[in-house]
Amino acid sequence: MRKNITFLILVVVAAGFLVWHFEYRRLSENKNYTADILITNAEVLTLDANSDIYNPGWVEIKDGKIIGLGKGAAPNSINARQTISADGKLVMPGLVNTHSHSAMTLLRGADDGDAFEPWLTTTSVYEKNITADDVYWGSLLAEDEMIRTGTTAFNDMYFFPESTAKAVTEAGMRAVLRVGITDTKNGLIFDQNFINQNKNNPLISFSLAPNPFLDYLPVQLKQISDYALKNNYLVHIHFEEDPQNRADALVRYNLTPTQLISQAGFLRNRLVLTHAADVNANEMNIIGEYPNSGVSFNPKSEAKLGPSLTPVVKMLDSGVTVGIGTDGAASSNSLDMFGQMNFAAYGFLKCSSADKFCQNGYSIDPEKIVRMATIDGAKILGLDDKIGSLETGKQADIIVLDLQKPGLLPSYDIYSTLVYNTGGDDVVDSIINGKIVMENGRLLTINEPQVFKEVQIVSDKFKK
Repeated sequence: MRKNITFLILVVVAAGFLVWHFEYRRLSENKNYTADILITNAEVLTLDANSDIYNPGWVEIKDGKIIGLGKGAAPNSINARQTISADGKLVMPGLVNTHSHSAMTLLRGADDGDAFEPWLTTTSVYEKNITADDVYWGSLLAEDEMIRTGTTAFNDMYFFPESTAKAVTEAGMRAVLRVGITDTKNGLIFDQNFINQNKNNPLISFSLAPNPFLDYLPVQLKQISDYALKNNYLVHIHFEEDPQNRADALVRYNLTPTQLISQAGFLRNRLVLTHAADVNANEMNIIGEYPNSGVSFNPKSEAKLGPSLTPVVKMLDSGVTVGIGTDGAASSNSLDMFGQMNFAAYGFLKCSSADKFCQNGYSIDPEKIVRMATIDGAKILGLDDKIGSLETGKQADIIVLDLQKPGLLPSYDIYSTLVYNTGGDDVVDSIINGKIVMENGRLLTINEPQVFKEVQIVSDKFKK
């Protein structure tokens, strides 16, 4: 009898708890929230046209967008589902990686001893064995690294883009992905199935990435340009990586690479020219006349493989918009955009007082370098109306960095701190499209142990 009474009491208590739980949840869901996320007590680096900095400041996010931000304490009228107290932290736009081969994380360190042409040969041997499933795991590993180091959007060019799209969707990253191009006797065919499968994903946009573009006939390049223009897709190409590209273009078509893309109509398109290391002054001026064209500077891979480096300072002088990319981890070994900024600033962005954006007649202004990694990168991807700066109405692609570290203090100029001192491991939170994907250094969208295990399996396959 006593056991029965005890059992009944437990049943009543459990039932009461369930009623309370669901009623509390119902009331919470019906609460009149004005925001999804509110970030408070932060140093807010906007990268807007006025270079506004709010310290302290706040950012209000709802339905994936920034709906308010400002200086001082957040208005009491804001009622957010989640509040992030960012005392001692920096809030800024997520970094934009303008050129990557994300799944090449699988080949990180596979050939670190060769120059560019032999490296291409070695890499192609490995790539013959890469499967769609391999690309999925390699892409997840890349997105893990990018999120952890502050990148929220990337422009990708690699095999099996459908596998990268799957990984992007799961990780919650923003990406520009290449549409497959097939050469047939009736002309080029573009992968409409891939487009249809991903066109409603707000985090995915499309590019046409003929690679290498010199393997395409001028009439085919014109078809690519027309299709991209009709559908408002990005055109993304490797361009004059080394002097051999120019020599090959002259032999095949009796045209320079710049003349070839101009005749094909690429300069009408939203266009990313990756590397552009061997363009001359006249060609830079031509590219600079087209505001939808830009250059992706990939400092580590260019320095490692050579033989040429993007002439960033001269390009800025010519009015060319320059963004920063990581290239693939097989060539740069790292997808950390802060590392790319730091590496470039110390070694490759020296200038004179006659150059634009030149600080003290010696080096490029750190603010300009940060802009290259954010709003300028977004511009050359055609996404600057959505991301790249913190402004009301833009998508909430935001990162939070912990500045309370011995290597970051004191800070006399936040841009200098970011360029010369900060590393990707200083990023603690990442928000993409209004969704928290990393919180206090913990990834919320990627199963790291599983990714590491699967990548090791792929690596072991290659090593055999």
